[in-house]
Amino acid sequence: MHLYKYIPPNLFDKVIDKKNFYLRLSQPSALNDVFEMNPVFDDAPPKIRDQFHSDFEKIKKKFAHDPNAESVINAGKQKMFDDLKNKIISQSSQKGIISFAKNGNSLTMWSYYADNNKGFLVELKENVQQSFISLRDVEYSKLRIKNLYDENVVDIAFMKGKEWEHEQECRCIFNLQKDKPAKIIDGIPLYLFPIPIQGISRIILGARASTELKQDAIQWAKDTNNVVPIYIATPSKSTYSFDYNLLNIDS
Repeated sequence: MHLYKYIPPNLFDKVIDKKNFYLRLSQPSALNDVFEMNPVFDDAPPKIRDQFHSDFEKIKKKFAHDPNAESVINAGKQKMFDDLKNKIISQSSQKGIISFAKNGNSLTMWSYYADNNKGFLVELKENVQQSFISLRDVEYSKLRIKNLYDENVVDIAFMKGKEWEHEQECRCIFNLQKDKPAKIIDGIPLYLFPIPIQGISRIILGARASTELKQDAIQWAKDTNNVVPIYIATPSKSTYSFDYNLLNIDS
């Protein structure tokens, strides 16, 4: 199976150089879905829940005639849930996610992630998957994820809402090594995973790619001895899809 990355045009010279193609290790807060690794907590793990009820039963008895007792107990419950959620969020912030598409001819992905067909698509060779041990398909659901604890902090990264199902996404997760310097792109420090350009099977320029992007891609291909072929997407005359035609870089 090939893996694909749809990329906007302004990033061509930032994510590809003469040696590597750079994949961003995105923290959940940097992704475009506010529900990423953001579970709902309305219950606690059994051990904590049992201790919680035991403690608050004592409080109820001690302050049985206090009109504020119930609100104090409810506030304590909410704090417990908030603490659990903050712990998950803190752990998830130390993770970097690399997302791939499994569909290399998606009209919506070209539109969403390649700047309305003005960007480009990188198709990775099948053997590149060996670099991503934790690669898994994303699971989609209409229901929010609830009450996940320490042992599930990784699993939650592979769960998204049903509305995203058309993306056919797969992902892998890495622990961010914050002691290693990040690459600065547009003033933002990014954690990047390099893949040698020999791991790219082809680059496809979008159907609305600018002359500048085409020239940049052609020059890059020449500078790298045509290791990676460059294609151009054109609308199919028979189906709602794109044909990918090899670009003659010598013309």
